[in-house]
Amino acid sequence: MVNPNDFLLNTDYEMDKIVLVKEGKIELPSPTDPLGPAYIETFPHNLQFRPLVFGFCSYNKDFSVSSPTPYYEGTEYTGTPQSPIISNKVSLNIYVEGSDIVISYRNANNPPKPIYYRIYAFEPTTENAKVPPTKKFAQLFTLNTDRNYRKIYKQGVVPIGTAKTIEHNFGYVPQVMAWYDYPNFNGRIDNNFSLNDTNPSIYVTDKKVEITFPTYPSPLYDDAKIHYRIYCDET
Repeated sequence: MVNPNDFLLNTDYEMDKIVLVKEGKIELPSPTDPLGPAYIETFPHNLQFRPLVFGFCSYNKDFSVSSPTPYYEGTEYTGTPQSPIISNKVSLNIYVEGSDIVISYRNANNPPKPIYYRIYAFEPTTENAKVPPTKKFAQLFTLNTDRNYRKIYKQGVVPIGTAKTIEHNFGYVPQVMAWYDYPNFNGRIDNNFSLNDTNPSIYVTDKKVEITFPTYPSPLYDDAKIHYRIYCDET
C-alpha cells in the first residue's frame, strides 16, 4: 500500500484492540499538598497480564475540554535558585502496579474542582491471552466507516541497556506511544517518562524512530523495558 492514510481500514496493518475501559470521577473534600501524599484510587484490572494503560482527564463531564494523562497544571518553583523545588498545583497520573490500576491525583487549589477520567488499555506484544470483550462500551458500532482507525506499523519492546532504530521512511512524522515497564522494581507500567536519573529517549523523524534505554545502576531495574507502538498515522 503506497499510503495507509488513504484508507480508514487497511488489511495490511493491524489495528489497536482495547482490552480495558473505565470511566470515573474524583471529588476531593479539601486541597492536597502538591509535595505530599496524593489521593490514590486503585482497582483490579482482572487481566492475565499487566496492560499498557493510558487515559484522558477533564473538568467537564462531557470531556469537551480534555487532556491526556499524565496531566499537570500550574507549575510552581519554590526554594533557592541553587536547590529549586518544582511542584504542580494539579497533577493526575495513571499507571499499573501489579494486578491493579492506580490513579494518583493531587489538587492544591481551594476548593479543588472535581475531575473526570477515562482509562483505556492495550495488551502488550509480549502477551497473547484471552481477554473479555469491551463491546458494551461501544455506542452503536464496533467499526464505523465515518471514523478513521489508527494502523499499527510496528510494535514491540526495547530492554534496558539497549537501543533500537525502526526505519519507516513515511516522509512524515508518525504517531508513537510508549510505556515504561519495570517488573522487578514494583511491577509497574507507566506512560509517564521519568525513571529516576536515567536518560531514556524516543526520537521520531519523518524517516525513523530511535528508542534508547540506558542501563540504570541497580539490579531492581535489570528486567525493565520500554513498550512502543508506531502508527502509520501522522502526528
